[in-house]
Amino acid sequence: MTSMRAAARRSVAHVASGSCVRGASASLTNVPEHSTEAALRRLWRWMRAGSFSNAATLYDHKIIAKLGSSDLVAALRSRRGAFLAGSPAIDSTEKTQLGTLVIVKIGTGKQAKPGSYVLRRNSRGGWIIAYDSILADAVGAQVQLRTQARIAPNKTRPTPQAIAAGREAVRKFDNIFAPRPRLPG
Repeated sequence: MTSMRAAARRSVAHVASGSCVRGASASLTNVPEHSTEAALRRLWRWMRAGSFSNAATLYDHKIIAKLGSSDLVAALRSRRGAFLAGSPAIDSTEKTQLGTLVIVKIGTGKQAKPGSYVLRRNSRGGWIIAYDSILADAVGAQVQLRTQARIAPNKTRPTPQAIAAGREAVRKFDNIFAPRPRLPG
């Protein structure tokens, strides 16, 4: 009887914590609270709610240091519409040398777009996001817009410098956690 009560309390706590998704796709229901799926579900819930500063806390400190918190929050804000369009669905999860790779589809039907996340364990045993392919594109767009506003605010078409700055930002973002080549010897 005691173990049933403990299980019931855990179940109630699980629902009360918001980690139990109501009305989400089947791929996101009934996942363990401390799983990669639960971590991503938290990100997605905060993105839909417009809680971008909270969403930013789920990213690895190296990403925040490289981008700056204002660019990270602006990039997250720019992608909110994709999360409002429909619940992301997890296609697959696998362990890699960089962390746990989670392949997702965001959106519905023909509008669905693939994406990927790499998550790692933090020092407290939770999950942090080390890579987010959706965020990478948003970072490039934010840097391009900021560069354009600085060098040619009255032009309607992006300048080559702004385009190059956006591409460079994506390259830097993609390489934050890229493995370094090992030198022989």
